[in-house]
Amino acid sequence: MSRTPWRQRSRSSPSAPPPTLRFTKLRSLGRGMAVDVEAPGLTPVHRELSRAYVEWLTPQDRQPFRPHVTLMNKATVEEAKAALAELGAGWSAFDSHSPALLLWRYLGGPWESVRRFPFTGRAG
Repeated sequence: MSRTPWRQRSRSSPSAPPPTLRFTKLRSLGRGMAVDVEAPGLTPVHRELSRAYVEWLTPQDRQPFRPHVTLMNKATVEEAKAALAELGAGWSAFDSHSPALLLWRYLGGPWESVRRFPFTGRAG
């Protein structure tokens, strides 16, 4: 089994158009926080990638798709609660777009950027 499956299987770009993202609400992660993202256009992309890379998925990767952006991680519970309260006081939902998917490799602490896959809106 290859340790770098994207080298063999990846297309040049996702064929979906750039999806609209709605950053809805903040939520606690216990020792961090995240913002939930509504992104119906990403669901088929996630499904396709999950099927293509099923043998490399961890149990965490196999959980239901819940798009989010982690804003804080590995803080103390008190720091996370304070940051959530501060950011939440002025929070309002907003829309944006995703021009690409980014592939990262976890290196046991830091992350390494591996590749950028722009959305093209064309069949692959």
